[in-house]
Amino acid sequence: MPRAGFRNVRNRHSEAARPKNLDLQGEIPPLRSAQGRDDVRAGGFTLLEVLIVVILLGIVGLSFGYLYTTAQRFMIQSLNFTGTQNEASFALEHIKRNLLVATAIAQPTAGNPGTTLEFTYQLTDPANPNGAPLNRTSRYQLTGSTVEFVPNTANAGVIELVARNVSAITFERTNATTVRVNVTAQQTSGGDTRNTRLETTVTPRGVFQ
Repeated sequence: MPRAGFRNVRNRHSEAARPKNLDLQGEIPPLRSAQGRDDVRAGGFTLLEVLIVVILLGIVGLSFGYLYTTAQRFMIQSLNFTGTQNEASFALEHIKRNLLVATAIAQPTAGNPGTTLEFTYQLTDPANPNGAPLNRTSRYQLTGSTVEFVPNTANAGVIELVARNVSAITFERTNATTVRVNVTAQQTSGGDTRNTRLETTVTPRGVFQ
């Protein structure tokens, strides 16, 4: 057989074995379903999937918002209650520090507890440091929910604020030389009310039976 005829037969055999569905670039086109749509799904999300994601994100956001609001409310309540307790502690310390130097107690009298503490103490006369000490009378009192301190009853217009949010304060003479002080502080925050009760006993150094 001539060489040219052998070459033609081989070319026809190669063309018969070549797939019919190859495009011009030699690539196989995507398969199509019976309805004529691509079996390989295009990228992206459906509207239903987007709605589901939005709803889930909304639920998660609301949950975190509720937790944040609750934590913030508890933090504010804790700060308010701690502040009230600190004020009550400061009031006791203030009373104790001044009462320790008392030389006489006018109120309350023994056996008659009250809400007023009045006592006398001595201090150096600035005009005559080497002379006799001066006697000064001071008073603690509860006005509304505020504990007030009057450093000098001779000048009652000068009043110091000691503590707020105090619902009750009691001064009691347990004997001639000892005073028991009870302070009850009340704080309402976020619909929750708490009471803090503190107590101390003071024996003035200058009071004798």
